[in-house]
Amino acid sequence: MNLYKLICRTLVSLALLAGVQAASAKPIEMVVPIAPGGSTDSLSRVVADELSKRLNEPVIVVSKPGAGITVAARYVAEQPADGRTLFMGTAVFSVLPFQKTIPFDYNAFAPVAPVYTTPSVLYVRASLPANNVREFIEWAKNSPQGVSFGSTGIGGATHIDAESFAAAAGIKMVHVPYAGSSATFPAMAGDHIDAAFGSPSNRGQIQKGARVKALMVGSDKPLADWTELPTVDRNLLGNFRAENWAGVFVLAKTPLAIQDKLNADLNAVLSLPAVKERFASFSVAPVGGTRDAFVNFLNADRARLGTIIKARNIPLE
Repeated sequence: MNLYKLICRTLVSLALLAGVQAASAKPIEMVVPIAPGGSTDSLSRVVADELSKRLNEPVIVVSKPGAGITVAARYVAEQPADGRTLFMGTAVFSVLPFQKTIPFDYNAFAPVAPVYTTPSVLYVRASLPANNVREFIEWAKNSPQGVSFGSTGIGGATHIDAESFAAAAGIKMVHVPYAGSSATFPAMAGDHIDAAFGSPSNRGQIQKGARVKALMVGSDKPLADWTELPTVDRNLLGNFRAENWAGVFVLAKTPLAIQDKLNADLNAVLSLPAVKERFASFSVAPVGGTRDAFVNFLNADRARLGTIIKARNIPLE
């Protein structure tokens, strides 16, 4: 493509962006696949608020939980490809290609910008007779019925983390899916389940007196504001890691000029001191970066999760 054609395409796309935004009475939507109250929902609202200020128009968060992220993704897939419906995808997005069927085209989405990555924390019920990971694994191996792990849904990040941990530790696990962490942690505190992986921000449950304790963070790097929490013991768990992430997507047919502008705007938002401070309160650091870097990250994440899903024979409907 010569320079003249490139300039023409860019001008047309910018005109389209300006025209769509001027003509549309509909606010920009940031669709979140998680129920209100969780860290992804809260951080999405931080990003939406600052993006609204930057664009000088409303950016509202629309919560559409259900079926992992399928309900939210399907809603976005049915919207016009004009850049006015943003999808806050999570680690579950990398699992979708391994499901038997999904009610939309997986390739209909284009990655715009990564928002954050965060390691998951292994939590257990306070009554469980183990105060570190080694003791937990020993206890689990002596439990004929297996260890009950709660999660936020089949095929979700916390489910995959639990399966991966069970494989690395050589223990039997029983999966107990819930609608979200707001249900998982009360169940654990009430001794209905033994363990669950969750966000570092779920530490608040402990601080509020919930009968839950944390055993480790699923990474080699300690949490900046929770340095006493042990990291992964490689002698016990090999290459195990547990993490979640979130990033913004649009429909792939959205003009590239709009995708580029959204990437620039999101990177600007994520670099704001106020945003970094708010993210830090959830033990999360904003990421940002190019669209290509996000694509590369997704390819690697999809390959990693695919290996776990196949090895553990995780049923994904």
